[in-house]
Amino acid sequence: MSDVKISILKDNKVSVKSNQRINEVAYFLQSMFSMDGSIHDFTISYQDYLQKKDDFFFYLDNSDIAYEIDNILSGLTDEVPRYDTDKDKPHISEDKIQEKISSEGFTRKLTDNQRRNLSAMCRLKCTADFSVPGAGKTTEAIAFYLYHRKNKSDKLLVISPINAFKSWTDELKECLTDNNDMVRLRGNADEIEGLLNNSQENFFITNFNTLWNPDKHKVIENFLIKNPDITIAIDESHKMKGNPDSSRTAHELLKLAPLSKCKIIMTGTPMPQGEEDLTSQFNFLYPSEHLRLGDNFIDKFQSIYVRTKKDDLGLYPINFSAPHLIKPYPAFEYFYQDFILKPYKGMQLHEIMQVSSFKKAVLKLLNVMSNPSHYLEIFATIDSGLYKGIKEEGHGAKFDLCLKRIEEIVEAKEKVLVWTSFSYPLQELSNELNDLGIGNVAIKGGMPSSNQTEDHEEDSEKDLLTREKAITQFQTDPECMVMIANPGAAAESMSLHKVCDRAIYLDRTFNASHYLQSQDRIHRLIEKEKERKKTIEIIQLDTKGSLDFRVDHRLTEKINYMGKFLNDSSLENLKSFRNRDSVAEDGQVDDDLNESNIFNL
Repeated sequence: MSDVKISILKDNKVSVKSNQRINEVAYFLQSMFSMDGSIHDFTISYQDYLQKKDDFFFYLDNSDIAYEIDNILSGLTDEVPRYDTDKDKPHISEDKIQEKISSEGFTRKLTDNQRRNLSAMCRLKCTADFSVPGAGKTTEAIAFYLYHRKNKSDKLLVISPINAFKSWTDELKECLTDNNDMVRLRGNADEIEGLLNNSQENFFITNFNTLWNPDKHKVIENFLIKNPDITIAIDESHKMKGNPDSSRTAHELLKLAPLSKCKIIMTGTPMPQGEEDLTSQFNFLYPSEHLRLGDNFIDKFQSIYVRTKKDDLGLYPINFSAPHLIKPYPAFEYFYQDFILKPYKGMQLHEIMQVSSFKKAVLKLLNVMSNPSHYLEIFATIDSGLYKGIKEEGHGAKFDLCLKRIEEIVEAKEKVLVWTSFSYPLQELSNELNDLGIGNVAIKGGMPSSNQTEDHEEDSEKDLLTREKAITQFQTDPECMVMIANPGAAAESMSLHKVCDRAIYLDRTFNASHYLQSQDRIHRLIEKEKERKKTIEIIQLDTKGSLDFRVDHRLTEKINYMGKFLNDSSLENLKSFRNRDSVAEDGQVDDDLNESNIFNL
């Protein structure tokens, strides 16, 4: 007869019921687990159980305490992959993989790079694909799922930005012979539960913010418990970067991690801020390891990730034109030098910018540099003459140069993609182009806001359709010559490389992921005979202490560091736009920047 009975509950908790013998190890258990209940009848989280069960059983065995684990819980834990045993597994032959996925209905012709990647990925149940955009990560993920699928009813759950839904739907149809649909898990908790339980499809997709809702999260948890052989694919997995105590996305995804034995994470920019960005991504793949900040994740990842680099694709390198260094107009130059670089009346930057924190002030200053006319109240508060001067200068030097470059490119009958991180200059550019009779579309969602703690992408179905319509119009309408977008809304899952060869950055933030991925909207794999040179232009305000120079310097550092981790020289050698003769949780502003160093290089 067992002294301890251990079972899984519907709410993703593990129940531990015992007789008096448990008292012999009570001290160890109470120090080990965060218990809810008494020592003889308590519950713990499944993740806590998974991470500490080996120690738990050691104490029970060492005291000759008999225990019994219910079949459902045993089924969940018996096949949980372990990093130490996975990392040295041999590669699977390409022929064996092709034979298995073909038998599952996969018909797409794989590239040499994809076959190589799958040979490494399929030896594992938990893996990472850090290939560049356009290399075919979605195709590889579908093949990875099919290779590990035990029977025809096993499911694939994709968790991605909402703007990736269309790409997954399209790629699924390209990969499989059967008429499979990607079911979008949208709506309230009851509607999502109905889709999961009643659909005959095997493919489901939802977005990160769905998991923020406790009721929806619980529905998905229960679905995973009922379907232990499900595969989870996290698209743009860098969005779970950060400490789960402060990152909501990381926290919610890590609660799901122990419920799946087969997982793949996907991103071309796994560590946009630094090595710590890998923490939650690794712990999602191997939740029983429970590594912490400070552990060497770079070494840990080396044996479990694949990457197709741009050099592997044979793409022409991007032509980074010399930066457009534009002097500010006189009134704005006076404002920047005498009120920003020299604290006005002892005021701190956030007080001058009329916001509540330093990070918000930095973002607002970048915004003001792109279009000062929208923030006349700032200048009016400081000085009436300054207000008048800024107002007479209109949209500002950067904005006017950007508009001029757009006109010149369109006059040459070329389409152009314009990037800005802020909503007002985006809308004003669109208005000015409309007045000039230049056809354009704008994609606005995901703007960094002053009260936002993480990348936000909870768009409505109407917003999603509007975005897809705008992309299609730019791709197919010969009269639509300009797309204006912000990286928060359009840096991912948008392919414009077939119709557009030029991009202009009105501004950039400190978010390296947004910057790298936005480049790849026009620089992706295409048939060699159709490939054309791609040109990127950066507009920078050329003044002493320009925040644009600080942004460029930090982006270059981050990109080089990530290039070393990924062994990708195309990142390490990415051209810096810094003028060498010039002296956010969301990743928009770096944590170590402050009033004393923000304007100094």
